[in-house]
Amino acid sequence: IGITTNRYPYPAPFDQPFYILINLAIGGNYLGNPNTNQINPSLPGDMIVDYVRVLDQTPQLSITLTANPDHSFALSWPTQIVCHLQTLSNSDGHVDPTAWEDVPDASNPYTVYPDPTTGGAYYRLASP
Repeated sequence: IGITTNRYPYPAPFDQPFYILINLAIGGNYLGNPNTNQINPSLPGDMIVDYVRVLDQTPQLSITLTANPDHSFALSWPTQIVCHLQTLSNSDGHVDPTAWEDVPDASNPYTVYPDPTTGGAYYRLASP
């Protein structure tokens, strides 16, 4: 859920306490003021709720690239997202999109040292 106006920027309205309303709506043909003989005797009904899940909006899953003075690059990503870094090699000049591999023990930020003798590599974040 995104709010596009500047009047109430994100995280509004979720930065304030609020209630979740759950309605047991029952259809019918009750026009006007029905008498008790017209209303189903099983009403009012019961609703049993096991749980209610409320999800929080997370930042976009994206990698930020920062150049370091030693000609390396730092890859960083939002820390609030459970994800892991993957790489795809381009060593032979061809890319196989099914060959993504997890980068073992990749920490945030992750430093990459480019190798000019290879075709480079691609990086992405994978979320479980």
